[in-house]
Order: sequence, then structure tokens, then C-alpha cells
Amino acid sequence: MSTKPAIVLVTGSFALPEFYDDTTASLRKRGYEVSDPQLLTSGKKPGPPPTMHDDAAMIAKEVEKLADEGKDVLVVAHSYGGMPASQCTKGITKQEREKEGKKGGIVRLAYLTCLVSDIGGTAAETLKGVVDEPYIEPDQVCLPSFPISPLLR
Repeated sequence: MSTKPAIVLVTGSFALPEFYDDTTASLRKRGYEVSDPQLLTSGKKPGPPPTMHDDAAMIAKEVEKLADEGKDVLVVAHSYGGMPASQCTKGITKQEREKEGKKGGIVRLAYLTCLVSDIGGTAAETLKGVVDEPYIEPDQVCLPSFPISPLLR
């Protein structure tokens, strides 16, 4: 890649995008375009609860917008975000888009302590036997602080 990729940060289920503000600000300061959409499954909303597939579709829409602008996209997923980030890649990798005569697309998918299940698997199945009881109370808040990778400097 001759230019810097756009970065789509896919946060965890208990972490809102603003928890990553220091990270995104640091990346933007280094000339990266960063998008950090809030997952549909994160937070309380009226109506039927959204699914991982809803999250994946929302992420894919964000990636497609950037790709349609001709941008290479690096998807960085944290925690639960690894599941919808993996799901969202179908049909929008740079290689797949080039075959259709389109520019841009996902060039890399990075996982930060992610939950990644087998194909067709669920988070509950992946964690079975690893976590016997809830590991976080619903009202707890986790504020991650990630250093910038030397590769992005």
C-alpha cells in the first residue's frame, strides 16, 4: 500500500467507541482516517435486540463506503468485535472487489484479544468451558487503553 489505509475500529460489546478516543486521536494525528462506529448490539435500545449479523452488516456498510472512495481498509477488532468483523469481510476484500472492477476494500483484518468462533459458531459456544460464570457484571465499565502499534507509526 503506497498510502495509509483507512482504519475501521470495531469495538467490544462492553466498550463504546468513545472509550477508544485516545487511540483514535493518536492515529488521526499520524495521518490515518479512522472510523469507529458503535455496534448495534452495544447499549440498550428499544425494540428487538440486534444480532451479530446486524453488527456485521453495519460494519460492512462502513467499509463499503470507504472502499467506494477507492480506499484500502484495515479492520481492527477488539474483543467481541472480532466476530462481526470476521463476518463483515464477505465480498468486500480488496481482492474480491478488484475482480468486480472496483477499487478499495479490506486489505487486512487485525484482532486485539478477540473472540473468534468456528464458522457458524457463537460466542457462548466459544467460551463454553472457559468461562463458567459471568465474567463481568452488566453495570461495570471497562476503559481500555491501547498503545499504538509500531507498524502504524
